[in-house]
Amino acid sequence: LDGLSIVGVRPKPEGLSRSLGQPENLTISQADMLSLRSKGYYFAQTGQLVSNEGEIEVRDGDGVIYTLRFGEIVYGTGEAVSAGNESSDDDQSGPAENRYLFITTSFDSARFPEPRRPDNTDFLDKEEDDLTDTDRRNKELQDDYEEWATTVEVGRGRSGELNARFADWYYVISAESFDKIHLTRVELVRQKETE
Repeated sequence: LDGLSIVGVRPKPEGLSRSLGQPENLTISQADMLSLRSKGYYFAQTGQLVSNEGEIEVRDGDGVIYTLRFGEIVYGTGEAVSAGNESSDDDQSGPAENRYLFITTSFDSARFPEPRRPDNTDFLDKEEDDLTDTDRRNKELQDDYEEWATTVEVGRGRSGELNARFADWYYVISAESFDKIHLTRVELVRQKETE
């Protein structure tokens, strides 16, 4: 993914961007649906967004899951690709060397199981020298819990920031980037070796 080459962007309809920024209140207009379909994206009966060329999920160490959905071909070259508009997208002349990319993120809270909380917080009112073994253990549990809470808060916040950043745009990637990322079944499955 480090070599993913974004060669252009297209704005999503304002209502669609706003809806995607608030998935719990997702409402899609007919115009938004047409925009999605023209780029190769559809809502399944379950309400899940799917794409006509598949998707890939990538997880990072912070618990953020990036979902990259690959859509329709983008025709043309130069400025028609890098900063095109709806009319240039309808023109299917020129080389078909680019593809739409729709990016969303989510946070995988299951990656960070909630640790046990301390039995009590009596240690908070004591000096370090006055702590009992039980107080020290409770302090360790409290420290672990606070570290977990911070990790989860940062991961959720980062996912939210990224979704806000990605919500306004359809991205256009080069065919070369698409071919590197979009592996076929033959490339992913190997014959089991016999001993």
